[in-house]
Amino acid sequence: MKKSTNSSMKRWMICGGCFLICFMGYGLAYSSISLYSVSICEAFGFSRGQFSVVMSLLSLSMSIGAFSYGKLSQKLSLKFLMISGVIMIAAGVLFMSFSTTLPMFYFAGILIGLGLSVATVIPASILMLNWFGDKRGGALGIILASTGIGAMVFSPLVIYFIDLKSFEYTLAFSGIILAVLLVPVVVFVIKEKPATQNKEESQAETTYEEQRQGQKSGLSLKEARKTFAFYFCTITVVMYSIVFVGVTYFIPSYLLDIGLMPMVVGVMISLLSGANAIGKIIMGKINDVFNVSICVTYGTVLFIIAMVIALLIQSPVMAGVFAIIYGLSVSTASFPLTIIVSDFFGERAYGEILSFIQGIAGLVAALAIPIAGLIYDTTGSYNLIFMIYIGLSIIPFATYFMALKKKPVIEF
Repeated sequence: MKKSTNSSMKRWMICGGCFLICFMGYGLAYSSISLYSVSICEAFGFSRGQFSVVMSLLSLSMSIGAFSYGKLSQKLSLKFLMISGVIMIAAGVLFMSFSTTLPMFYFAGILIGLGLSVATVIPASILMLNWFGDKRGGALGIILASTGIGAMVFSPLVIYFIDLKSFEYTLAFSGIILAVLLVPVVVFVIKEKPATQNKEESQAETTYEEQRQGQKSGLSLKEARKTFAFYFCTITVVMYSIVFVGVTYFIPSYLLDIGLMPMVVGVMISLLSGANAIGKIIMGKINDVFNVSICVTYGTVLFIIAMVIALLIQSPVMAGVFAIIYGLSVSTASFPLTIIVSDFFGERAYGEILSFIQGIAGLVAALAIPIAGLIYDTTGSYNLIFMIYIGLSIIPFATYFMALKKKPVIEF
């Protein structure tokens, strides 16, 4: 009993460590970057478009890092990759604090993106599989919620310190805090796999080392790519990424265009971020109680309802309802993938397959935003874009169930 209690405590400590890494990494080094744009552009004479490339490079480098994770994990330990990742995140933010030219800011964005890709969601997903097994939905939902919570907590603090001190001071302080807090968390809290377990526990929990050595059941990435399920699954994730990344990107501009005050829009974005965090926890519980198919259905239905409301917004109250419902649906873009990969292809190459599909989704979503922007420039309205997104959301819903029908039979 004592051994079981210690194991349970350890797994939740690791969950807490992953939560903190994602909470601070996304809160201080991803969501907050746009908050510096006005001050930095005014200080160095950059245009907003020139500085926005920082976020584009950050997103692209995250996708490249996700692509590379599977191969890197075959040669390097998960813990080493996480340590390297948090160092890159902190170094990127710190480097940005004394950057004076666009190439320097661009380099900082690339460094941060690479760090986030190898230190946050992908390794956290693997760790939760190792320590929680099939009951990882709730723990994973909590970790994924940290990204939205980080944006809620740190955005006003960053703005406050930029006004109180300067953007250079705020960036430097953020970089130091990231390094001082996160490196020890990875070193002393994160553990790749459970220690020697009893028979009952070992059946419920898998180890990352066994996955890397192919001792657990499942398909390799090469084998998975020969199945129809892999391509249906990839289309599902890519389409959800296009839809949710696109809508989230355009929401602030849309709310301003329909006449809401900037302060009200800020409140709506905070409300959306909070609902996003809660939505990931809810989806984790839904998965644990039911299954990932219910998660996909739940998220898609919420998204369509939210977008219909968006097209009808005439008051701040309606905007608030939209923000809450849409925020609850956003987790559809990230949570189901972490469960689908192991359900469909087993645990043998979980990290490699997960990172490969995530990398493709990130690249396509980043390229899809300018296309949507072109539609807005042509029509002068977001209505057509949102209607297109409603239609597109049906595609991944359908391809998920197609993938389910073609799910490979894995012998245990």
